[in-house]
Amino acid sequence: MSVGLKLMNFKKPLLIINICLAVLVLCIALNTFHTWNYKRHEKTRLRNEVLRTKSLNGMPSAKPKKPEDYVTIIHRDIFKTKKVPQKASTEQEKTIKITDLNLKLIGTVVGKERDCFAIILDGSTKKLDLYHLNDFIQGTRIVGILSDRVILNLEGREEYLMFTDEPRPSVRKARPKTKKPTRTRKKRRRPAI
Repeated sequence: MSVGLKLMNFKKPLLIINICLAVLVLCIALNTFHTWNYKRHEKTRLRNEVLRTKSLNGMPSAKPKKPEDYVTIIHRDIFKTKKVPQKASTEQEKTIKITDLNLKLIGTVVGKERDCFAIILDGSTKKLDLYHLNDFIQGTRIVGILSDRVILNLEGREEYLMFTDEPRPSVRKARPKTKKPTRTRKKRRRPAI
């Protein structure tokens, strides 16, 4: 009987270990099932979300667009494709004459207020410089800088300074030409034999 009691005492811890192992296996199985089920639903949710965003971002949707849907975009003219009539500016151009000052317009950069400037060569001083709006050159004030001309205000009258077809002076200073020294050959002496 003592052997039977020893076996009974030995079976109780094994039974508890077996029950713990069975519960552990069952927990692992349930966790695996939940993970698999969650991933499957997550894939379906992501697929539906991608399809929804594609239809919103320009992919063909169920309802085709009509030309009437674009009328507000066309009227706003966001790309400035409509040409504005410039009758007023052409009338003003007729009254403004080309300046007689000894100036040459080399280039212009057009932008907002201080971002625009003109590169002008002063013919009397041979000085090439940058001029902004309201700067003075030869007693005239620069009142406008356009892409192809500069508008000058000379004693209350406006005059144009425009690009000319004459060859433009080089910005670099020309180096004075110097004569290159001529090479003189040295006579070699041959050793006497």
